[in-house]
Amino acid sequence: MSTVLEDIKALVEIDAEEDIYDLTLFGHINTGIAFLASNAIPVAPIERDATADDLIGDGKLAINDYELVKSWLYFYCLQRFDASTMAANRFTSTYSNWIENEMTVLLGSLKARYDV
Repeated sequence: MSTVLEDIKALVEIDAEEDIYDLTLFGHINTGIAFLASNAIPVAPIERDATADDLIGDGKLAINDYELVKSWLYFYCLQRFDASTMAANRFTSTYSNWIENEMTVLLGSLKARYDV
């Protein structure tokens, strides 16, 4: 099973063997997890080698919801990690708005699942 870090690296299109950005990306992942936790989504900070099973943890986060969390974390990390893409699109806010909208929809879905 791949790690959460490997899953997000694949989504933001970083070669799995490339580790120069791991610390930065991992920091964004845990910051995103902290944001989700502050919105009452049952997740907690993870270690670098954590898998989806570790994020699911004590079973409060449903197994099927890992994909929603992973998608939300992807958009969160993309906003912070891929500065060139975000800067290139700052003059047309469509891309940024799309990301924000996707994050809002995913967070809303998670909140609905956990009655928050």
